[in-house]
Amino acid sequence: MPGRRSAHCGSIRATLALVLAAALPAAPPVCHAQREQSARPPVEAEAPIQRRVRFSFTLHNERAQPLEQATFSLYAPVRQTSHQRLERLDASHPAQVQVDALGNQLLTFRLEPLAPYASRVVTIDAQLELSEHARPLPAPDPSLALFTRAERFIESDNPRIRDIARTLRSDAPMEAARSSYHWVRSALGRTGFTPEDRGALRALQDKAGDCTEHAYLLAALLRANGIPARVMGGYLMAESGLVRPHDYHNWVEFYAEGAWRIADAHQGNFARNATRYLATRVMSKALASAQGATHPLGASHRYAVAGPGLKVTMN
Repeated sequence: MPGRRSAHCGSIRATLALVLAAALPAAPPVCHAQREQSARPPVEAEAPIQRRVRFSFTLHNERAQPLEQATFSLYAPVRQTSHQRLERLDASHPAQVQVDALGNQLLTFRLEPLAPYASRVVTIDAQLELSEHARPLPAPDPSLALFTRAERFIESDNPRIRDIARTLRSDAPMEAARSSYHWVRSALGRTGFTPEDRGALRALQDKAGDCTEHAYLLAALLRANGIPARVMGGYLMAESGLVRPHDYHNWVEFYAEGAWRIADAHQGNFARNATRYLATRVMSKALASAQGATHPLGASHRYAVAGPGLKVTMN
């Protein structure tokens, strides 16, 4: 989904490494089709895997005048989830690092003057540890209550959604989540990419949607049954390499048995294949509304630029 995008890189490496060391505990530490495997239970991997990924962006001054001041902001990989741990983050240019209330990591580059029609390439390298097994986080997640409430696009308090959720209820959260996942899989058809968010109710009305609407509806059904659920943004990647723009994807993480677990109704994946998912954003419209213009990326899903005539392309 589209975004709403020189000093030596050694300085940024040192800065980011210090930030990560202070924030993270010590170790142990579009949309692709994939085979339906939801009927099989989660399988513990023998060991986490290491993956290195690169984000590359070209920023271009489209005007005949020099661009004196401009900023480029993006979501970097989430520092820690039940399946993902960010071990190192390097960038080609100095960047300011911010962490929002949901734990999302934002990088903001304040660009040096850019000549007329000139371009600049910005790259970010991330070293990640990914685990197939959903690992409990080192401390209770204070955001659990937030992810049981209705919000824009996740209308879990709507009577129609609550009626459907009632038929999927179970005393075991894993079984309720599995039933909700299967219900969304069977109820919604798959559409092509749509640039605007439409939400759970619209998906229910249209009986179809892209990966975002599948995620919104599944999250709404789970929340209606009191199961914490959050919509994630990121990329589907099977191996190390360059992160490609058409690999952007949305899915759900639900909280059960002490950990956040992946459920992707659009791609037919329930609590498996976790190492294919590179999370860059925990999504919440409620938080975005509260932060308003203070959030560097506003409503953008991936990245944003500020500067007259500046265009950004993800390579």
